[in-house]
Amino acid sequence: MSEEKFLTALVTAEQRGAYTVRLDGRELPAVRTGRMAGEASSRLDLPIVGDDVQVALCEDGAKAVIHGVLPRRSLLLRIGLGRDGDAQPLAANIDKVFIVMGLDGNYNVARLERVLVAAWDSGALPVVALTKKDLCPEAELADRLAARLSASALEALEGGASMRSLSAVSASAEREFSSFYLSYSAYNSLVRLRELASPGGFSCLYDYAAYRYLAAFFPGAAYPKARRELAAARPALDEALLRADAGDMEGALSGAAARAAELKGAAALAASASAFNRRAQFLLWGVLFRPAELAVSARGGRAAFRPALTFFEVLRR
Repeated sequence: MSEEKFLTALVTAEQRGAYTVRLDGRELPAVRTGRMAGEASSRLDLPIVGDDVQVALCEDGAKAVIHGVLPRRSLLLRIGLGRDGDAQPLAANIDKVFIVMGLDGNYNVARLERVLVAAWDSGALPVVALTKKDLCPEAELADRLAARLSASALEALEGGASMRSLSAVSASAEREFSSFYLSYSAYNSLVRLRELASPGGFSCLYDYAAYRYLAAFFPGAAYPKARRELAAARPALDEALLRADAGDMEGALSGAAARAAELKGAAALAASASAFNRRAQFLLWGVLFRPAELAVSARGGRAAFRPALTFFEVLRR
């Protein structure tokens, strides 16, 4: 018996035992094997968001089955809030943890300490952003910025964690974080573009027939042209996502990603045409086959009903 070959995928979402994984730029639904659940001694032995996992594809590559979790380089935990006081895993393999807290009434140094220590213990680099500096009373601002932290929290800051205060009137401080925010926003946009360009089936038989007819005899028509544009953009968007994963955001945003508005227009047109064809099929079905009324006749002493006033009935007359 040949050994089963696994692929490496990234867990991007989890909800009650159901997962979403990213594999080669595609998002796939996934489930874990029953053996994983049976052998797990705690929640930490099961996949969580951010994990690199070994998967096998099924249903012609439309779904994935998770067989194992690869070693983690970092693990963010919430201590004491899980069932029976166990640690609740939040995310794995993260590089930076942004801790955002307002300097207004939301400010709480004890909470900041707990979160900062948890982030530092995860193996990731904490970045503390103290916002709403302009809303904090001037008399209290210095004390809050210089608040005494616990030894563990100070150890995190001395080890490389970053703490900055942000103000609505201080653009220079906000620029320190803008590169991170822009990168995350750009990546989400790329994922959305790839979803729009993903291969979609036809809404009905009539939709498929209409597309094939237009593609064969009128290739310049809007519907087949839009589908061709989306199909041509998929490889470039897959490459863009791979570049973004590698940190080359500038390279990722060139090429197909630069035509975002054009691709969104093509996706909207294809979806609209497909929906129209589906409505047309229901209409034609009603005209050709569904009776507008029933003709009643007597057969063998019993009432018999047959369709009347359909398209075929009219032709027979």
